[in-house]
This record gives sequence, structure tokens and C-alpha cells, in this order.
Amino acid sequence: MTKVIYKGFFLDEESVIRLKEYEGEKRLEKETPNQHITFQFRPEELFPLSVMNKTFSLMVVGYGNNEENSGFKVALPEELIPYYRGADVIHVTTSLSENGKAMNTRHLNFKAITPFEITGQLGYYTGKEILFT
Repeated sequence: MTKVIYKGFFLDEESVIRLKEYEGEKRLEKETPNQHITFQFRPEELFPLSVMNKTFSLMVVGYGNNEENSGFKVALPEELIPYYRGADVIHVTTSLSENGKAMNTRHLNFKAITPFEITGQLGYYTGKEILFT
């Protein structure tokens, strides 16, 4: 397999649009590409085949923005929790300022929001493409 930079949960287009709509005017100037939740950076193991090529639903439970980073706190379904090895706050970065860094989104002061659902699939980012198998 091609070298994997990170494995994660990649949002489908409809979910990306939902997050954009929620952000509205709070959205920062740079949209993050390949919106995802990083499950593990430089992973040594792949996801089990039993969880690949399936669409999962996650709940968005919080929103944060500090003028450099903008993102959402999410809750994983029980089935995916054993595979998560990411930051202490499970989140997706949606937009950044010119000086913002996606790795700092986990430090946002996420405020609780009325939960809503997003969907996507597990996959791997190689630095060039996203692989879903």
C-alpha cells in the first residue's frame, strides 16, 4: 500500500455543505481541503476491512472559532471509538485564517450546540489522494 500520512473519517460533500452553512459569516478565509477527523497520524496499522466502504453517521455537538481556527466538536459512534487515536478533543477543522494551523483546532473553546448529524467514510490520506480501500 502507498505510504499513509494519516487515517481518518472523511466527510461527504453534503456534510461539508452543512458545516459551511452553520458557520455562515464566522467562516474564515481559507477552507480546509478534504474535511476530515484525523484518527491517527502516521499510522502503523490499517482499519479492519469490516469498517471500510461503509457510511457512518457522527453527531456534531460543539462549535469553536478564535479568528485563526474554526471547527466543530463531534461524537463518534461506539463502533468507531476503538480505532480513534487522535487528539483529546474529537473535531473537524473547517476553515482557517492566513495564520491558522489545523493542528490547533483542538485547543478551541467549543461551545455546545444543538446536535446534528454528518456522514462520511473511513479512509487514508497519502499526501496526494484519499483512499477508501
